[in-house]
Amino acid sequence: FSPDGRSVLSSSDNVEEDILIWPIGTVQDTVNWVYANRYVLPLDCDQRQQYGVRPACVDGIAPTLTPTFTPQATFTPTATSTLRPTFTPSPTPIPTARLVASSQVRLRTGPSQNFDIITQVQPGITVQVLEYTDDRGWALIRLPDGTEGWVNSDFLDT
Repeated sequence: FSPDGRSVLSSSDNVEEDILIWPIGTVQDTVNWVYANRYVLPLDCDQRQQYGVRPACVDGIAPTLTPTFTPQATFTPTATSTLRPTFTPSPTPIPTARLVASSQVRLRTGPSQNFDIITQVQPGITVQVLEYTDDRGWALIRLPDGTEGWVNSDFLDT
């Protein structure tokens, strides 16, 4: 301990940290830090007597620490008169189209004639258009029964 009691020197077997200087403030600061950051075993009556720890045991019973409570600052929200807009989401309509062709339209599993046929659809029904391909002229549609698949977009009258 330093003469003023505000630092401690310790040695280490680590070559890079031969001597360490630890600032400690006051003895009470050190005790508070130890209790806040380390588990301290409670001393039994014999140990209290051996080390001269106060308070001593009374009738063979070691005193226990009573935790103290330090209230934390709390935040209490207050109402303000600032008006903020309320946004109400509205559903985005799914575009529809009518199938137009001289015969049945083949609904496929992907956007080209190379994909499997799911079903054939009669022209004239209205379908939901979920997606268009940019460069291949195909559209992903949903039939009234919920079936989805791809058709050539030339068969859609939007």
